[in-house]
Amino acid sequence: MKSNLLNKKLKAYSALAGSLIAATGMVNGQVIYTDVDPDKYISGEDYYIDTYDLDLNNDGIVDYVFGSKNMIYDNYCIESNSIYVNPNIANAMASSNWGVKVLEPGDVIDGGMSWAYGNMLLAYHYDKVVCWGGGGSTWTFSTGNWLNTYEKFIGLKFRINNVAHYGWVRLSTGYYGIDVLDYAYEASPETAIMAVPCKDLIVYADTDGDKYGDVSLPLPVSDCIVPAGYALVNTDCNDADAGVHPDVAEIVNGIDDNCNGIVDDV
Repeated sequence: MKSNLLNKKLKAYSALAGSLIAATGMVNGQVIYTDVDPDKYISGEDYYIDTYDLDLNNDGIVDYVFGSKNMIYDNYCIESNSIYVNPNIANAMASSNWGVKVLEPGDVIDGGMSWAYGNMLLAYHYDKVVCWGGGGSTWTFSTGNWLNTYEKFIGLKFRINNVAHYGWVRLSTGYYGIDVLDYAYEASPETAIMAVPCKDLIVYADTDGDKYGDVSLPLPVSDCIVPAGYALVNTDCNDADAGVHPDVAEIVNGIDDNCNGIVDDV
């Protein structure tokens, strides 16, 4: 049984699939992985602010603060809740045009990304409720990239001895809170890191090297190592043909090119 303490484990992506290395310019490094056990749930329900301090490299310096803030305005019959991330100065989060970017497993985090600095809203939820005694209207408003996400990644850029390192944190989110699952960072400075769900990781044989594996050939792995010849995604319908996978445009040729179960659906 796991203890309730954070279990810090040294991980190494020493065998990343060759196709991924070639495509991204990644080099082998050392990844420090932390499983938050039990998961840390941050909830701002009932007019409350709850926070979680993330110290990626365990040096006693808080690198990021994740928070959930709940506000109730009795006179206006309004309740609001926001979830946010506030980085230490000079630290940043991978961003998109609409705020903090939601990363998927297999995404690579490196210096080529866009980065956001300063306190950033992940999601916001606003309720207008019926006041006491009836009357009035009810409506809701929600916004943010991180509305009700499940096990997604935030790319992180932080500094050790004033040198940039890349990492990630994996979260699930709801209207009222954040569930912090685990996190990792690359110990080698200025070195890319892949967002990989290290806990209970299963990879799949990728014979044709198209980054899509065969669901019938799973391989449980430990220590966050994705072996060469395997992929994180298992949706290839023909692992003997690199021209057949879900990202291919369907053409009329008598086969199911994009693996959606329909032949020649152009």
